[in-house]
Amino acid sequence: MLTPLLASLFLKGQKDQKAKEPVMLRVVQSFAHNGYRTALVYALRHPWQILTIAIMVLAGSIMLAGQLGVSMFPKAEKPMFLVNIELPEGSSFDQTRNMSIKVEEILKPYPLVRSVATNVGKDNPRIYYNIFPKRQVPNYAQLVVRLHTGKLKEVEPFVDELRVQFAQIPGARITIKELLQGPPYEAPVSIRVVGDDLDKVLLASRDVEKIMIDTPGTVNVDNPIDKPKIDLHVNINREKAAMYGVAIQSIDEVIRASLVGVTVSQFRDEGGDDYPIIVRYQGSASEAYEGIEEYRPRIEDFNHMVVKSASGQLTPIRQLVTLEMKSALPRFQHHMTERMARVTADLKGGYQADPVTNAIVKELDQYSWPEGISYQVGGEQEQRKESFAGMTKVLLIAMLGIFAVLVLQFNSFSQPAVVFAAIPFAVTGMVLALWLAGYTFSFTAFIGLTSL
Repeated sequence: MLTPLLASLFLKGQKDQKAKEPVMLRVVQSFAHNGYRTALVYALRHPWQILTIAIMVLAGSIMLAGQLGVSMFPKAEKPMFLVNIELPEGSSFDQTRNMSIKVEEILKPYPLVRSVATNVGKDNPRIYYNIFPKRQVPNYAQLVVRLHTGKLKEVEPFVDELRVQFAQIPGARITIKELLQGPPYEAPVSIRVVGDDLDKVLLASRDVEKIMIDTPGTVNVDNPIDKPKIDLHVNINREKAAMYGVAIQSIDEVIRASLVGVTVSQFRDEGGDDYPIIVRYQGSASEAYEGIEEYRPRIEDFNHMVVKSASGQLTPIRQLVTLEMKSALPRFQHHMTERMARVTADLKGGYQADPVTNAIVKELDQYSWPEGISYQVGGEQEQRKESFAGMTKVLLIAMLGIFAVLVLQFNSFSQPAVVFAAIPFAVTGMVLALWLAGYTFSFTAFIGLTSL
């Protein structure tokens, strides 16, 4: 009752209504009264012919849907991408900076490149909603490359060309990370090698890494557990320390203060910002702070360290300790309380995660797994199955709810069934639109189908 009352008060009639109607409205009305009406009359007079054509179109769209491919989320198509540079463990800040400069010199001459921003020693600030800064080590650098366009037809060949060039640079692992839509996940393709025996897990992960490298479509294959680092172990001779009257804690404090440093005070500048004043051995200042190669910690630094005994006598540290270099796993991971190694890979342009993952799984099923070692599929395929399964349940519940409302409204089961029979034919328009636009059937497309 309220709407007609408001309409009578605010909407005024027009004498020459047709003259003031928008052109688009007149075109739509003309189509509705002429073309659409003619087609509708023809369909009502030839129902079986129209139904046959509709079924054939539906069958064709289902066949075409098999060529679309499936993905979790499409590429962002933003005019930028990331370049990650990783040098071997123990590399200096200066070495990482020099490598990043070399990569910049390769990128800048390309006409497609608009600008390059580099961060050495850590990730760049958050540049996209699903990318979070994580790493902060001296042997790592990240470049943000801004482009003049974000069109996949131009960006994907350019990225493939860069990957070939970067693979030829020795002394560093250089990878390109394209921006994706959706929630953050580590990589499109991911295989978890699970087991209690770390040695067997390491050996199996190496074989999985080789399988993934040999699979067409994979790039940036990464196996973090197979990057052993060298740790320095300081073994204290407790008998000698007791004989010299030196406490174990004193030895630990001297070594830590000499190599890492000890905070002795705070400095406050004119802006009110506080900075720690750290005292350390002169030859052991980390290049992560100073950017100077010769100030890195060295084994020879132990020759100059002394520790005070209970009687006040200074004793060289090297008389009380022995140094030993040992190999250690850099990244020890768990999944659902189980030890595991995660081998990941990105995708080349034109490849999709589902067929690539299926090809890897086919090879893994033929692999002779050691006793107590197994594998699990992660990455995009795992997330898609979990997300689609939840959405499928929601879709079924929504359809049942809508059907119940229609039954109550029409007081009949047959009439709502006729309405629901038209739902499958809505798929034809969606499949055709995705095929023409060159997109895959993603999670967002599934939400659109659910809304239909």
